[in-house]
This record gives sequence, structure tokens and C-alpha cells, in this order.
Amino acid sequence: MDADPGQRRPAQTLGRVGAAVALWLTFSVLVGLVPILLGYARMESRANKVTVADVIARGEMALVCVGLAAGPLGLLIGTGRKRVFLKIVAGGMSFFLAALSAGYSSDLSANELEKNLELSSFLQTLTDDRADVDARKKALGDLTRLMNNPHADKNVIMRNSLYLLCGTVISGAACVALSELDA
Repeated sequence: MDADPGQRRPAQTLGRVGAAVALWLTFSVLVGLVPILLGYARMESRANKVTVADVIARGEMALVCVGLAAGPLGLLIGTGRKRVFLKIVAGGMSFFLAALSAGYSSDLSANELEKNLELSSFLQTLTDDRADVDARKKALGDLTRLMNNPHADKNVIMRNSLYLLCGTVISGAACVALSELDA
């Protein structure tokens, strides 16, 4: 006896939604994280003492989250009018996380740039033949201060970036699932 076609439909729908989410996780999330993993491997292979926090502290994870949140949101926008409340919640979270991640990435990049500009200025003074001893002492003191007191706490950045990534994966998966349900 054949099973009732109505009973097979939820299983087929669940399989289709699961496949769509799995594709997104594999080809968007995992591929999106590859540059971060390669950056870590590159730094470690050059015998640098590096932690994951060192790699993430530059803001790449937050930038990846922007794309991971925006892509599924784009899928969701083009769907029908079913499950509107769930779509508003999932889409709203993806939009919020994309905006938050963009701002965080921008702030971390600006912080890195400021640090590099300060470092360049100190090194220029230290290597300038025309700089007097007092200017060099000040530059060396400022350089020591910069190296001992980083502009940002790498562990806080890593934790915040992982929060953004987790939230983005959850909201993105919800967007992908809801868009597939209306496909």
C-alpha cells in the first residue's frame, strides 16, 4: 500500500529546507571563513607566535558576517507573503547583524590604521638623522606605550566577533529556511 501523498509532503519539504540550509552553511559560511583560516595558517607557518584572537582582531570576521547576513536577507526579500511575522523577525535580525557587523568591522579597521600610522610616525622619528635626542627619546617612549597598551583587547574582539558569527548563522539559516519554504 502506498503512503498517503499528504504525509510525504512534510518530509520532502523538510529535506528541501535542510538541503538549502546545508548548502548555505557549506558554500557561504565555511567558504566565507576560509580567508581567516588561511590568515592564521600563514602567520603560524612563518613561525609567528599567533593566536586566533590575533587574526580575528583585525576585523575580518565582522566583515565576513556582513556578507553572511546580507545574502540570506536578499533571498528572503524575494519570497511570498506566507509566514510574514517569522520573515520580519529573521530578516530584521539579519539586517541588524549586517549593520552591526559593518560598523564593528569599520571601527576595527580604523583602529588598525590609527595604530599603523602612529607606529610609522614613531619609527620615522627614530630613524630620522635630523631628529634630536629628546625627540627620539619621546618617540621611543611613545612606541613602548603603544606596544604595551594596545588600542583594543583582542580577546574582547574575538568574543564579540564570535557572537556576531553565531547570531548571523542563526538568522541567516532562518532566512534561508523561510525563503525555501515559499519557493
